[in-house]
Amino acid sequence: MSRARKIREHLGHPIVDADGHWLELQPVFIEYIADVGGPGAVDRYREVMGKAVGYSSYKMTVEERFRRRIRRQGFWAQPTKTEDRAAAMIPGYFRDQLEEWGFDVALIYPTLGFLLLKLIQEPDLRSIIVRAYNTMVADMFAPYGDKLIPSASISLDNPTEAIEQLEHAHSLGLKLIVANGTAQRPIDGDADFQPDPSKRRFYFDGYGIDSPYNYDPLWQKFIDLKIACTVHTGTMGWPDRMSPSSFVTNHLGHFAQSH
Repeated sequence: MSRARKIREHLGHPIVDADGHWLELQPVFIEYIADVGGPGAVDRYREVMGKAVGYSSYKMTVEERFRRRIRRQGFWAQPTKTEDRAAAMIPGYFRDQLEEWGFDVALIYPTLGFLLLKLIQEPDLRSIIVRAYNTMVADMFAPYGDKLIPSASISLDNPTEAIEQLEHAHSLGLKLIVANGTAQRPIDGDADFQPDPSKRRFYFDGYGIDSPYNYDPLWQKFIDLKIACTVHTGTMGWPDRMSPSSFVTNHLGHFAQSH
């Protein structure tokens, strides 16, 4: 019996894992993308994600990280203990392990799902990817709703798009949403000298003051559908979160800074 389970037995209230990440299986996700968007969407997804995450700071020399200013990544994000890795990837086994971990209920946050909101910038492709992702989540966790509450992912880059994604997630029976807490937007004035929006300077929109969109209809939609909205966007990768030598420097306080 684990120490966590022993502690749980002496408590008189439920224990909730409020940040129970799972590791999505890419081959399974690819099948869902194909179902929603066809082979072309799969090819485009692989192209975009391959360019965005096709490196690991732990495969680079220190000199190369400094030269390219590649931030040091977390070493703990992928469990290496077989049981923990399997539980993180297989919802049924995740549920079976809850008691041993000392939990009664777990709110299941995405891992890949966070990257999708940040890295898929094409609205048409993002619509397909988000719909496929949330359908996968609903299907894989449906048998375990007594203990596991999975989170859908929606993009807040555009409130109209977000409402469509939210309504779809609601139709799937999902009750929890995780969204990007900020949106990276190009500076329109740079179009005078830079026609490619991806190469312009950018700013971060927090959906409040000075935002180019009115988000009030979206917030009302969350209330109307009775879906919990959470945000989990950090600042790692921002100019002051690019230490090539220290993951802790990049990570410490980055959620507070973002929000």
